[in-house]
Amino acid sequence: MPTISDSDNLSAAEWADGVLSIDFKKGLSYEFYDVPIGLYHELLAAPSKNTFFVQNIKGKFTYARV
Repeated sequence: MPTISDSDNLSAAEWADGVLSIDFKKGLSYEFYDVPIGLYHELLAAPSKNTFFVQNIKGKFTYARV
């Protein structure tokens, strides 16, 4: 899973077949379902990954803790 080094909260993110997998630095991992690939690319390019996550992903997609 690609590492996110410039975030205080997110440690890694990966997208495959509409599933966005995110690892958090506190050790939790979640999968978000039906996420467009473009949103994944925007997350990786965002100046603040955590702000982008909160504004555009958290609470907007079905998810599960893994």
